[in-house]
Amino acid sequence: MPRLTSHRSPWRALRRPSYAAWSVANLVSNTGTWLQLVAQNVLVLQLTGSAALAGVCATASAAPALLLSPLGGALVDRRSRRVVAGIGQALLGLVAALTAVLAWQDALSAAVLIALALVSGSIAAIDAPATALLGNELVVPEDVPSAISVGQVITTVGRVGGAALAGLVLATGGVAVAYAVNAVSFLFVTGVIAALPSVRPGIADRRHAPRSAREDLLGGVRWLRTQPALLLLATVSGLATLLSRNYGLMLAPITLTALQAGGAGYGAVNVALGVGATVGAVLAGRLRSPRVRLAVVLAVAGAGIQVAVSGAPVLGVLLAGAALMSGLESVAATVSATLLMTTPPAELRGRVMGAWGTVSTFCGMAGPIVCGGLLSLLGPRLGLAAGGVLFLGAVLAVAQGYLMRVHGRGESLRAWRGALRPASVTA
Repeated sequence: MPRLTSHRSPWRALRRPSYAAWSVANLVSNTGTWLQLVAQNVLVLQLTGSAALAGVCATASAAPALLLSPLGGALVDRRSRRVVAGIGQALLGLVAALTAVLAWQDALSAAVLIALALVSGSIAAIDAPATALLGNELVVPEDVPSAISVGQVITTVGRVGGAALAGLVLATGGVAVAYAVNAVSFLFVTGVIAALPSVRPGIADRRHAPRSAREDLLGGVRWLRTQPALLLLATVSGLATLLSRNYGLMLAPITLTALQAGGAGYGAVNVALGVGATVGAVLAGRLRSPRVRLAVVLAVAGAGIQVAVSGAPVLGVLLAGAALMSGLESVAATVSATLLMTTPPAELRGRVMGAWGTVSTFCGMAGPIVCGGLLSLLGPRLGLAAGGVLFLGAVLAVAQGYLMRVHGRGESLRAWRGALRPASVTA
């Protein structure tokens, strides 16, 4: 039984009843989301027989965040995060319910489904900064890493649970029932949000000074430009997503082609990735005051391991490398999210999250294309290694620019020596 009251326990955020309730809602929501995603893919394939259109539908859900994340960030800096999150979850539930009715009446086409995906993606893009920041408001600042860690574990469990539930629901009730179940999950989350206390330990005073629409949309970017360390962190995180964190995609060819391990071997690789991510999330929850340097060092270490496992002679070596890479990535992601959500002034956090939402969405959409291109061009092993090498080179260049900006050209070598010393983390 984990000690929730320990100041180092990765589960310490759960000692607060409101965050425990939020975590249950988060688990229900994640399970429903993955259930709907599986059902959506099945529905598109039933309607068209085209896997490409299934991909278009998934992209339609994600693409609105490219443009609308800053709008969502500006909104939650001006309005109650609980109100914005509650309305967003209720609207997502209505879209899922509408899709269920149309599926029940056999009134769906690929075009209608893509349009509905665009609508739900637009709502989710505006809602995302509100739900992220609302969850963190339920705990004290030093417990935010724990809250994010618990959220990552819940995401992993929800993904597995949602996929498993999809098999049962689709076999017994069909696609319409799957969408209806997800609609109920959104309404459950809406109810939990409505029941959250008005006074939350992580709430900070926010100034609501008049500002222009331009400042609403660009305030997060402008503030980040004045914060070299956070700008370095965001850049490294984006580069990692673009070049080296698509592990499921990048490890498939080496497993199936180079090592001839078959479907069972690739399944084992995905299990190793899931185990590593979960262990990493739990370890990250023990942090209380993470540093930018820690996230950068972990991202670099993960890329180095990626280069090393590109030469894996047997499946066991690849499995060990996959688990380690995924674990490091999980800790780095927790550190990055914690710093990006807690370092900005309270009145700017939404807009910073909005700016980061646009960048992370772009990198998330472009990453599979870049990594797939490297694998197609260079082959399984060289393509995997090239992604890691390109990331390491890009980080080196970005870090040099950061050190020169902060310390000056003449002092950059001395600054490198200081940066390479072990990063301390306040316990």
